[in-house]
Amino acid sequence: MSDPDAGPILVVEDNVIVAMDAAAILEGAGFAPVVTVATVADAVAQIERRPPAAALLDVNLGDETSRAVAVLLIARGIPFGLTTGYTAPDGMDGFPDAPVLQKPYTEDGLRDLMRTLTS
Repeated sequence: MSDPDAGPILVVEDNVIVAMDAAAILEGAGFAPVVTVATVADAVAQIERRPPAAALLDVNLGDETSRAVAVLLIARGIPFGLTTGYTAPDGMDGFPDAPVLQKPYTEDGLRDLMRTLTS
């Protein structure tokens, strides 16, 4: 489904189990390779090393938000979606075009979101 030459799918998620599940779902749906990172610094480093085709950003990453990652992705023209366990992605206003996937998300929801981002 995804073109490996276009770059990996980047999952920015601080919960290891959620990140592993997301990667497994995406890889099973043909979105490969998938790279997971848990912090803003690691996400920025990954984007600079090999820009992703698309990204999935958990809004809250411990004591930081993924806002800086979203800003960098927008500057590079890379599509992304947001995930959150809250009703609204607090601190992420200003990204009205980014689809939001509510946690806990379903496999179908995650696959559909990534298809939207990569089509």
